Amino acid sequence: MNIFEKNLGYVEKYNSSFCAKLKNHNFSDSANFQLVNAASGDTNLVYNGIPLHCNNNPQQEALTEFQKAGKAKIVIIIGLDLGYLLKRAFIGSSCKIVMYEPDLDILRFTLETVDFEQEFQSGRVFITNSLNELNDILSAIYNYKDAINVLRLKSADQLYPEQIKNLLTELPRIDADLKANFDTLFNKSWLWLINSLYKFIPDKPDFSLNILENKFKDKAALIVSAGPSLDKNIEIIKNNREKFIIFCANVAYKKLALNDITPDFIVYIDAGDYLYTIKNLDHSKTNIINHISSFRKVFEELNPNKFFTFYCKNDIFSRWVSKFTNFSIENYEAKGSVSHLALLSAYNMGCNPIILTGQDLAYTNGKYYSSGSFWADDNEDKELLQNKIESIKKAGVFEVKGQNGETLSTSPDYAGFIKYFEEFAREKQAVKLINCSTDGAQINGFENKNLQDVSDGIEPLNLNINKVLDNIVKTEKDLVKENYENIHNQLEIFAEDLKKALVITNKGFQCSKQFHQELQKRQINSVKIKKLVNQTLILFNELENNLFKKWNFSMYIAFKELTDFYAVMDDDSGQGDFAVIKDLSGCSYNLFKLLDKRLKYILNHVLLKNTQSNG
Repeated sequence: MNIFEKNLGYVEKYNSSFCAKLKNHNFSDSANFQLVNAASGDTNLVYNGIPLHCNNNPQQEALTEFQKAGKAKIVIIIGLDLGYLLKRAFIGSSCKIVMYEPDLDILRFTLETVDFEQEFQSGRVFITNSLNELNDILSAIYNYKDAINVLRLKSADQLYPEQIKNLLTELPRIDADLKANFDTLFNKSWLWLINSLYKFIPDKPDFSLNILENKFKDKAALIVSAGPSLDKNIEIIKNNREKFIIFCANVAYKKLALNDITPDFIVYIDAGDYLYTIKNLDHSKTNIINHISSFRKVFEELNPNKFFTFYCKNDIFSRWVSKFTNFSIENYEAKGSVSHLALLSAYNMGCNPIILTGQDLAYTNGKYYSSGSFWADDNEDKELLQNKIESIKKAGVFEVKGQNGETLSTSPDYAGFIKYFEEFAREKQAVKLINCSTDGAQINGFENKNLQDVSDGIEPLNLNINKVLDNIVKTEKDLVKENYENIHNQLEIFAEDLKKALVITNKGFQCSKQFHQELQKRQINSVKIKKLVNQTLILFNELENNLFKKWNFSMYIAFKELTDFYAVMDDDSGQGDFAVIKDLSGCSYNLFKLLDKRLKYILNHVLLKNTQSNG
């Protein structure tokens, strides 16, 4: 195996498509490479007349630049060159390193020339040549509070001024998104978990969405959202109803119902109790696609034709169910947007084309939502509506490009959703994607068209969707449903482990409380403190081995507190031992205290419900 094949073998493990691109790349006719000796004797690479390293001492140049990394946990290096800076950063720190080399010629040449086995084998070095992939890598490797720094040699400023400008412009937004993802996890992971556990009752009236894969191949799908542009298209939807499989965001259902349009699927994702957006409407002729972590009482308060549950790969409880029942959720990934969930559901069912309407993702003509939708100006609950508008204003305003090239105002969330839709379009190029959300935000990868023109080109489906669904649920194997009994047996074991964990947690709380009190004394008893530190760590290790490692999803019981605890344990900031001990005291106290409360809640209000139902 040559150097190039060996290097690519490691790249393929985390990015197979990029690996294939490198394999298939042929050098440009204009690409000219020369290997020359620098004054120090080190090899320098000259590319099209530009020395990529210092002509005097490439090693010293790399060391000088690396010293700018500071205490960054993630270092982005612009320009691979011959890898001097990469290797310096690798041996000089334990940080994760992302190589961003925009030029495929240089990438291929260097990967054919320099052996990076040690660096790639470590699992903390990644390589890409696009800003979009760089974003994806950062999303995968970022940990709570990771500082990100950018390094580059002088040659990169000559070769990639535009790419550097774009990266430095985008990086603050990327960093903010990464931090926001953790904030979302901290705020909602507990709610997601209890929702998922609560809904796993015996004989729950749902089916896995997976059984609908490719069942509506090449049927036109219409994703209906509640943006202002829906007002312009509602009559067109009504007049062409039989041409589409309609996926409706929950907040848009009221608008359709008022116009006597029954969607085939209503999509519901909210973890909090937002069932009031749809529960007073008739669902008997439609079907609900329900995210596994959506509000726990969805089965009790809604009565649709059928429930289909969306298990997704970025949900920790879904991964446990998937692994235990041996069904794949690789093609199912929620992005926090109900419309994106509808889009992915339609895609996985085989729909083509997929058409958006009401997906403005911007405040068009001064309106937030279409008239007649749940959040419209005529909402009877004025206080609820006002609170919603205030929360939108409080989130701040972003500017995005409109379909006509104009600048539109939008929310930070909507700006993020635009990125998710564009990412979807890049990845799913085999399906025709059309955006009929007239005058809304520009979504690259979707063709902007008038809904009437699109409808005119589509033939009626001549399909009774509910009859098709009846047949599918009778004939398809639903691995989750078939394993209900086994899953409940596992949850009973989980309940027993929670009871044992509660005993440990109580001891941990008392220990950490005493630990905290000792640190408040004027005269610190170092022997006693050391003993309390050891007791705290022993108790935590018991919890870790018998609960968190055994049941991965249990980390969501106290995800923020666990993250804080691990951050202290991994601290390498150089602060003194006493400061670390003080931090350990605070985070262990918070962790054990919260665990005591939440373990009791799960046992008494969630798993007890399942046990009683079983009985």
